Amino acid sequence: MRFHLLIKEIELLVNLLQTEYTEKRHELHYTDTAVYKQLLKEQLELIEGLRAKIESQGKES
Repeated sequence: MRFHLLIKEIELLVNLLQTEYTEKRHELHYTDTAVYKQLLKEQLELIEGLRAKIESQGKES
């Protein structure tokens, strides 16, 4: 599925994802539970992938 985003929309999404990424990294650093750490790592990977997809669409526009 493809859709078109405006540059301002892309910038906002990337900024929101970066904020969430930073918060998750901080949370990962302070958690002691192995299961929760793994969940956070998986979420970080998803955020990175999504951010890369969104940024690549911005370069195509």
